[in-house]
Parts: sequence; C-alpha cells; structure tokens
Amino acid sequence: DIFGGPSAPPPAAAAAPVDMFGDLLSGPSTPAPVAVSPQKVMDLVCLAIVADQGTIYEDPAGLCVAAQIAVQGNVCKVLLRYKNSGGSPIQALSMHVETIQGVETQAQPAPDTLPPGGQGQHQVQLNVSAVFAAPPKLTYTFTQGGVSRTLETFLPITPCRFQAPVTCTKEQYFGVWGKITGPPNEVAKVFKSKKPIVRKDFEDAIAALRYSVLVGVDPNPNNIVGAARASVAGQDMFCVIRIETEPAQQAIKLTIKTSSPALSEVTRLVMMTLFSA
Repeated sequence: DIFGGPSAPPPAAAAAPVDMFGDLLSGPSTPAPVAVSPQKVMDLVCLAIVADQGTIYEDPAGLCVAAQIAVQGNVCKVLLRYKNSGGSPIQALSMHVETIQGVETQAQPAPDTLPPGGQGQHQVQLNVSAVFAAPPKLTYTFTQGGVSRTLETFLPITPCRFQAPVTCTKEQYFGVWGKITGPPNEVAKVFKSKKPIVRKDFEDAIAALRYSVLVGVDPNPNNIVGAARASVAGQDMFCVIRIETEPAQQAIKLTIKTSSPALSEVTRLVMMTLFSA
C-alpha cells in the first residue's frame, strides 16, 4: 500500500517481479549515456501528471526514472523507481528535492548503486499546505563509467491533483467566469497545436487534471469548457477552463481562471506542454 509508513517501501512494490519496468522503461542500450533535453523531460513529466504515473526521465544508456503517485488529503506519496539501462554501474546515486514554500518533503534515500540492468526504488512524501506554481524539481548526482553526472527532472505533482470536478449549469459557469478577470488569476494563451485538433484529446486532458467536461455550456460547439474546485489545507478555490479551437488552422486559445494565480499558471504549463507546437 503506497500509503504505508514513510520509513519503508510499500510491500507490493517490493515484491514486484524483476521485469516491472518491462513496458515502462525498456529501451535499447547504447555505448554511453546521453543528454536528455529539458523539453523532453517536461513532456514526460506532464504525461505522468495527467496519468498519476509514468516515466519522468529516460536515458536509454543510463538512468531511467519512473513515478507512481497516490494522494490522501493533503499528503502526497510518490514511489520512485529506477533502472540502469547502461552497460556500466551507476554509483553514489543521490537525489535532492527542491524546497518549495508550502510543501514539506520527507524522502527516503535513493538506492546508492545500480548495476547494469539493475533496479531500485524509494519513496518521497509531500505534505502540502499551500498552492505551488510548478512541479518540484528533482536533482540527481551519480557516477557512471568513471564520469560524474548531474541530471534534473520534476516530481509529477501539481495543485491540480487536489481538485475535484464540478458539474454546473451554464449560468453558474459563466457566473464564476465573470467574477475572475485579468491577470494573475486569469491566464490566456493563443498557440498552434502540435497535432490535428481532436476534441476528445482535450476533454481527456482536462478530465485528467480533475476538471469536469461541461456539455452544452459554451455556445460554440468547437469549444471545450470545464469546472473544478480545489482544496488545499482547508482553502477552497474555484477553477474554470475554456479551450477555444479553430480546427482548420490548428489554432487554440486557452483561458484558465482560478482563485489562485499559482494554480492558474501551473494548469497553463501542463496544458501547453501537452498540446502546443
């Protein structure tokens, strides 16, 4: 149970078969570790955010990291799993979690050594008392093949994880919409989609961020709207999202309005990473 005590790995994960990374982290070996671009890292992290699990760093000749998330109240537990996909050992592996105001972190030590093909895991617990504007950064240091390496990724956690979808009428939706106007609580961006616009892709994305998908609320059938209520440490926040689309031009206008500027910004970050060209 991932909600077991923070001092020991979950029993089920500890008993997982040796090939638990079979589908998630498999990849061909290459002679030496390679640099992974920051954009590729953020793409992976945002996919893990909307799925509550997934790969957050992947070097086919070095360290691969996957995360599994569980939330109970304002406590979030992340099980981090590692695989060494390279041909030489990873040694002196160390992890640092970025300090963020309103987020208290407790982390078990990362496995010190991963032999070629070896796997390991540990747990990070976050106690959230305030809304934060970006996923916490993870920094890893280790030695592989006699070379000291540093890499960065992010815990796939945002305040959206503390939202719940809200079903409302057209009048209720636009009532909230009209009360939240202008930055920083309102964030609006126009951008080109990196792939053909498919309505269901956007509906699935906002549903994964714990918004409702409201049908018959927006007068334009090309648009997608949703609503949510976030609760962090007893503070309730109202959230509405509107995606205006021009499928023929692959153009999108994304508007997010929430009671918290940080929540608006992190929702923009995830949505634009998933869909912008």
